[in-house]
Amino acid sequence: MSGTRTSARIQSMKATLHEDVGRAMRTAREAAGMSQRELAACCDTTQNSIAAVERGERTCSLFLLVAVADALDTTLDALVPISVDVAADHDW
Repeated sequence: MSGTRTSARIQSMKATLHEDVGRAMRTAREAAGMSQRELAACCDTTQNSIAAVERGERTCSLFLLVAVADALDTTLDALVPISVDVAADHDW
């Protein structure tokens, strides 16, 4: 696979992953009955940061994902809904 196609595919995967993580975070937060502000306070971050991640506009660190999972009493795999197909489909 050429470098340009690989780069475009990786960018597309990143965008999809950001959106999927954000959607999963919002779903888990709402199920827990927490506001963005409450979740941010539990995770030592800002409401704006949580909102941007939920909209898929910003990446978040592994540390923040772990803090969110802990605050929402959920697992990392619930917040990072990536399928095995995505990894298997990539030409490493």
